[in-house]
Amino acid sequence: MGGIRGSTRSSLSAVLSLLRDGSGCPVCLEGPRDIVATLGGSWVTLPPLTPLPRYVCLVARRHAVEPFELPVAERSAFWEDVNRVAAALNRGLRPVKLNYEIHGNTLPHLHLHVFPRQPGDRFEGRPINGAEALPRGSEDVAAILAALAPLTAPPADPYGPLKDNAWRETAEIDGRLDRGEIDEATWHAEMARLVVPAYLAAETPWQGSGKQGSADDWEYARSHIAHAIDRAGSFLDVGCANGYLLECLPRWTPHAVDRYGLDIAPELVELAQGRLPDLGDHLSVGNALDWQPRRRFTYVRTGLDYVPRHRRRELVERLLRYCDRLVIGVFNEETDARPTETLLRAWGFRVAGRSERANPKKPGMDYRVLWIDRAAR
Repeated sequence: MGGIRGSTRSSLSAVLSLLRDGSGCPVCLEGPRDIVATLGGSWVTLPPLTPLPRYVCLVARRHAVEPFELPVAERSAFWEDVNRVAAALNRGLRPVKLNYEIHGNTLPHLHLHVFPRQPGDRFEGRPINGAEALPRGSEDVAAILAALAPLTAPPADPYGPLKDNAWRETAEIDGRLDRGEIDEATWHAEMARLVVPAYLAAETPWQGSGKQGSADDWEYARSHIAHAIDRAGSFLDVGCANGYLLECLPRWTPHAVDRYGLDIAPELVELAQGRLPDLGDHLSVGNALDWQPRRRFTYVRTGLDYVPRHRRRELVERLLRYCDRLVIGVFNEETDARPTETLLRAWGFRVAGRSERANPKKPGMDYRVLWIDRAAR
């Protein structure tokens, strides 16, 4: 049930012994099935066979048998996900009651069942029996997805493009990956189709590095990346595009930095090499999730949105293996919310520093940069 596989062994003690540490856990080894949303501490799954037609299951993203076994931040994230999913289902489906269950006797990887109840449903007056599962109808699937959509969709406001260029298209591609309609290679290819042609056709170097507006707009929105640089060293820009950030870096910081760039798009790396011939052999083509650097770096800058949502924690962990300080940003967030910091804390990382500037084009929104030190995790 709930997009996960249970064991067929009859001995509860044998199952617990085999799976408790996570080494034999199917969720940890293969990932849960039927994911429809990825939240801070859980995956939301929608299995095709279900005892009640609008049932969903939340599966913890870290292996634990009991909720109290999760680290404090991840435990908070998991329960917050439960509250958010329940509230969304309540708003969208209008059940008379929501039922919640945690078992884990056949598969001890923390997961929580949410059953929206309706008058006259098939278990009225008796316990819900997971063994009495039936195929879920397409209308019920559509209703659940509509109810859950606000949990992962970007805010529908007129300033959306200020938060993230092409965010509607990006959200649609993310959703297709979450639903299993495309694989990760296709995700990267479709993201490149959104970005690369626009960057190659840009009329200014900052537009070719993802920032609309004037040169002053670029400087204001991006130059505080240098606030993370507190000593001389080497700097790798992941997602370097045409290399304009690397070009600007020496005037943004008084510290000498040896500059390197990495981008998944060969066309953009070729453009950067043409623009910055002195950095030619410092500019590489590769995916940060599997690229093998030839050296360590003092600083690595990245954006979390360069990889699929379920790989972002892995991206952070991997980059921290070969740098002293990981710089994340620039990204855009509402002034009174810090979802990126909350997510990083839930993953077990401590933010060592941050820099932010008010977005002059929309009050109540900030350009933000934060950084994590390898030794501070």
